[in-house]
Amino acid sequence: MARPPTPLQQGDLDGLCGAYALVNAVTRLLHNRGFQRDDANRLFQRLCRTLHRRQRMPQAVWRGTHIDDIDGMLRTVRRFVRDSFAVNLVVSQPFAENIPRKKDKFFRVLSGSFNLIDERKVAIIGLDRPGFHWTIATEVTARSFRLYDSGRSKRLRYGDCTLGKTMRGLQTIVAKETRILSIEEAAVQPRRVLAAWTSRRPLAREPLRVAA
Repeated sequence: MARPPTPLQQGDLDGLCGAYALVNAVTRLLHNRGFQRDDANRLFQRLCRTLHRRQRMPQAVWRGTHIDDIDGMLRTVRRFVRDSFAVNLVVSQPFAENIPRKKDKFFRVLSGSFNLIDERKVAIIGLDRPGFHWTIATEVTARSFRLYDSGRSKRLRYGDCTLGKTMRGLQTIVAKETRILSIEEAAVQPRRVLAAWTSRRPLAREPLRVAA
């Protein structure tokens, strides 16, 4: 008698890895600021509503999301963390002007961006072959980075991936769609001071004196 097939796991059929990647990114950035499971649930709901407003639902559930959707959801994330945690989300695109064609440059630029300032950062990275997948990269060095991922958590090394062209057994990185996220303290808006109300009648102004 044949053994039953391995049961499908959540994520095997849906394409919401982009939303999960952003929630995981915020979890990584704000876990020491009180970001809890309830916050993750609220953020995930807002991201799904963002896809709905962009007329990407329900198709995004099985077709996945594109970089335009990621950027749209990042705007939602920015509002969420500002209103809920009083921090600003900073987003940079290290390969916006010069897309690397070789792995050496990709790892060098990415690790340089991570180590430029001593602050917590994560990167949104698109992986292709087999199937496109949005994931989060942390602990970036010149030769590897760790995947902080909804499906798996492992270190992706230089020799395990390729850039641009597909090679059997290697993970393809889509460099141009990389986004680096970090947080900074939100500026405190000064409170408006209101003049105290009084019931006394204001003093009459003196007439303007004109020199003769």
